[in-house]
Amino acid sequence: MSQAASLPSSENRAACAHGLPAVRGLARFAPTLADAVFVLIFLRVMQLGASALFNDPGTGWHIRIGQDSLAAAVPSRVESFSWTRAGEPFVATQFQGDQVLAAAYEWGGYAFIAFLWALCLAALFRWMYRASVEAGAWPIWAIVTTMLAASAASAQFLARPLLMTLVGIPVCYAIARRFLEGALSCRRIALLAILSMIWIKIHPGVLGGIATVGLMAVGG
Repeated sequence: MSQAASLPSSENRAACAHGLPAVRGLARFAPTLADAVFVLIFLRVMQLGASALFNDPGTGWHIRIGQDSLAAAVPSRVESFSWTRAGEPFVATQFQGDQVLAAAYEWGGYAFIAFLWALCLAALFRWMYRASVEAGAWPIWAIVTTMLAASAASAQFLARPLLMTLVGIPVCYAIARRFLEGALSCRRIALLAILSMIWIKIHPGVLGGIATVGLMAVGG
């Protein structure tokens, strides 16, 4: 066979060239290690949903407070669940988190709450893994440290408004770090103020976010 005969024809080369963008487009949907982290965390939290996720006695209380505030369209202001302080003034410090729990419960019961919490936590640790890799970590070490972080935090994998704090503190750290590195403008740092205004109505752990930003400002 001659060398000329072994070379692809111009028509074949054109067909291959036209096919390359399609192949590259499909490659974007190929599973990655970040997706593996997401699936592992999601399945683990769903497994906890059968036991530990609802192992906090405050979950039912939060749901009921949320149901009452949704029905009245205002946060509960009178204590109605205490024997010793029934009828006394009451401040629902986590009323929007309670409303989210109540709405999820009304939509699909405890199973839907477990699904939402698993989705949020899996997305959080997937993002943490990607942030580690983008910062220069070797992917295997990034997986190890991400899983260690998930294991350390798993004691707080509870169906409570506390989820906002588990997500909020890493987000505050990431935004503050990018600002200190010069990757975010002063206008963009206002995202922290918006986040805090939402967070403060969901869980008092917003103080942890403020402390995180403050420590980074001092250290930076």
